[in-house]
Amino acid sequence: MAFIGLKGKEVIFWLSATLGLEAYSVFSNPPIALAYRILNFVWPPLAAISAMGSRDIKKVIKILAILIIALNLYSIYAAVSLRERYMGYFWLYNQQEYLAASWLSSSNLTVSCDVKASYLLSDYLNMRTDVFKYLRGKPELFFLYGEMLRNGYVLYGGYIMDFDPKKLLDFSLIYSNGQVEIYG
Repeated sequence: MAFIGLKGKEVIFWLSATLGLEAYSVFSNPPIALAYRILNFVWPPLAAISAMGSRDIKKVIKILAILIIALNLYSIYAAVSLRERYMGYFWLYNQQEYLAASWLSSSNLTVSCDVKASYLLSDYLNMRTDVFKYLRGKPELFFLYGEMLRNGYVLYGGYIMDFDPKKLLDFSLIYSNGQVEIYG
């Protein structure tokens, strides 16, 4: 480590500062969470520590590696099986969402929906969508899928707002397939 000018204490301070920032991102809930990027921040100091060759440090590194692997396994489980709110569930579409989108594609109206539905409708079916119309007032059509009730309304940049189903009381249900409802 001497060839890059780092000594043992400096690397430990680097690692502790990085872990401190990660703890802040996990427990303080800032607007853009850094928690899912922990591996990008922690691997450089861990690699530097392990390159120093201390046997005690190697044991610590093994324990940290097992811990990081366990966290990654939970992250995969949370994203795929639990469909956690901030774990990218909005990139997973199901058959009912495709069926509702294809049924809706025959209309020439602008559809109000969150970013998940907008990507499906605008990029896959070339429909006009408006992510913010639902937030500003009454839209022509509103696309509601089951996960939106549980996880919220997905906006750009991964920001998710809580969804208030009471706002739909002024609308008429025009389509439902058990997973997706379209209101007009």
